[in-house]
Amino acid sequence: MRASRILMGLGLVLALAWPGGAQAGEPVEIIVAEHTVGTAGLPPPMIKALDLPAKYGLKLRYVPFTGAMEVDTAYALGKVTVHNSMNIIMGANVRQSRGFGVFVFPLQRAHNRIIARADAGITSLADLRGRRLGIFSWSAGEIPLAHELLREKGIDMRKDVEVKISPPPVLPAMLQKQQLDAALMFEPFGLRTLLAGGRLVVDLQQEWQRRTGQPLVFIFIAFDDRFAREQPQAVRSYLQMHLEAVRTMQGNPEHPVIRQFAEEMGFKTEAAQRAFRERILGLFLTEWNENILKATQDYLQLALRAGLIKAIPDGLMSTAFVEAR
Repeated sequence: MRASRILMGLGLVLALAWPGGAQAGEPVEIIVAEHTVGTAGLPPPMIKALDLPAKYGLKLRYVPFTGAMEVDTAYALGKVTVHNSMNIIMGANVRQSRGFGVFVFPLQRAHNRIIARADAGITSLADLRGRRLGIFSWSAGEIPLAHELLREKGIDMRKDVEVKISPPPVLPAMLQKQQLDAALMFEPFGLRTLLAGGRLVVDLQQEWQRRTGQPLVFIFIAFDDRFAREQPQAVRSYLQMHLEAVRTMQGNPEHPVIRQFAEEMGFKTEAAQRAFRERILGLFLTEWNENILKATQDYLQLALRAGLIKAIPDGLMSTAFVEAR
């Protein structure tokens, strides 16, 4: 059975019959939320360097933000057309509460890891009871699985762990200053912490794949679907542009854009640059297939059971803008 039917059976309507039409005339303007917190910030500078908007008949108006929460808020308020790294939890809640927003393509495989200070005495999830754990947000995409893994150890993440919320770039420094015992981090902050001597406690991607045999994916490119219904070809062009940038990155790992981005993220030595390329570039996805659809459906169910979303809203995802393979 095709994944679209599986998801429709669970109430996730995949709008496969969105109107189409050729683009003509002036370039279509798309308002893009721009921020460089994490590896999701890598494709935009590649898109600019390759001058891809002009190639695909688009005019991108970038609105800069300093952090991920600011981007989420701008998207939820309808101030931007596209969010390049919307997590499935936030996206479901936005659609449930505000009635708009559609995931049109998976950005990356999840890359979240719980990493402890080497001297904290934490070697397993069971050791987190009563300890200080840094996270980015309770609405972050990684929370459902972290919550479940701790629950299986008899640990209530909200009651039995001293959770401290901090911006992602700050978590490594908090570990170093012994303000935290461990942190749940995404890339490149997790990689940077491990290179500095941190101890890996659990890799959420590996744990999910070990249990389910599916990829863990919860970060997507999301569009305001009011725009998507009016300009479906512009959304398709945007995704084609994004995929060209990703394939260029993966085919040219030492491209100056990648080297500069890695350096700005703190990977300054050649060894650190190499570690960045080996870890990060392969995370970006280039297809929207049934395994990812099924994995996302399962993950939403996990979020629902954890009480992190109230419902799985209809129309949350669509494969209409790119071929599902």
